[in-house]
Amino acid sequence: MQRVEKTLQDAGIKLSSVASEVLGVSARLMLDALISGTHDPDVLAELAKGALRKKIPALREALQGRFTGHHALLIGQMLAQIDFLDGSTTATPRPSGSWVAVSFHCASSPSPRRVACCCSCSIAIGSSASRRRAWW
Repeated sequence: MQRVEKTLQDAGIKLSSVASEVLGVSARLMLDALISGTHDPDVLAELAKGALRKKIPALREALQGRFTGHHALLIGQMLAQIDFLDGSTTATPRPSGSWVAVSFHCASSPSPRRVACCCSCSIAIGSSASRRRAWW
């Protein structure tokens, strides 16, 4: 989300100064319109929904910028990634057991030799607090 905001600011579009959520319903409609080639601030501001409609004059001012094809490409890729991740988290099946083991690996190289570390933790799902304390 911060990269989307940073790219918009690079284009001179200050959407986050008016809209509280850069990826909210209204802002997402405006971003999709920008990506598809609509650059007129009046048209973009009219896409506002709900409480943001009260801020249309401020939106018109915030949406004036120099949004190029490069910005459209970057934001389009970011939004596609966000949509993919949102879809993958909701489609992930719930584990059948009451304990889920989560592990991750990280490698770092503070010197010419590589140092690797392995961290693992267990997360209790649907167990009592006393059982979780005993496990940790």
